[in-house]
Formats: sequence, C-alpha cells, structure tokens
Amino acid sequence: MLANNISIGRNEIDIIAQYKNELIFIEVKTRTTSNPIEAITKQKEKYLLRAAEKYLYYNQAQLRYRKIKRIRFDVVGVVLDGFRATVIQYEDVI
Repeated sequence: MLANNISIGRNEIDIIAQYKNELIFIEVKTRTTSNPIEAITKQKEKYLLRAAEKYLYYNQAQLRYRKIKRIRFDVVGVVLDGFRATVIQYEDVI
C-alpha cells in the first residue's frame, strides 16, 4: 500500500497500492443489503478518474521511479451480515 484516504480537491481515493508494475486505485464500499459494486455509479467513476488523474499528475517522478506500466481501478466490497463480514475484491472495474 502506497497511501490511503487521499483527498485531492473534492475527490478522495480510499487506497493506492502497487503490485509489481501496476498502480491500483482502490475504492472500498461496505454494504449490508446490496452488492457493494452497485455503489459505483457513473458519477462515482467520474470522481475516481478525476482524482486518479490529479494524483498521477502530481506524482509523475515517483511513478517513473516505481516503473509503473499499468493503472487499474479495483473495488473492495465488504458485505456485513450480523457479526460476519465477507470481503470481495473486484479487479479492473473502470
């Protein structure tokens, strides 16, 4: 994990991580009654893309140093059921 809870203007990125040469922007959604992926609306996608674009702009040198070749957007869904939590990772959703 490179960073978490990054605020860029009015937009926020929950987690920024690196896996090999991939930079991963991760949105975390917690739900009790619905599928967490359903919370990613077109408007939310737009905000995530805008925040990622700004992050990439302000961190160009660091990204070159880390040899980033690919960018990915994931959603981590946490489904709560009483005292149980199920975590689901959706890769490359945007």
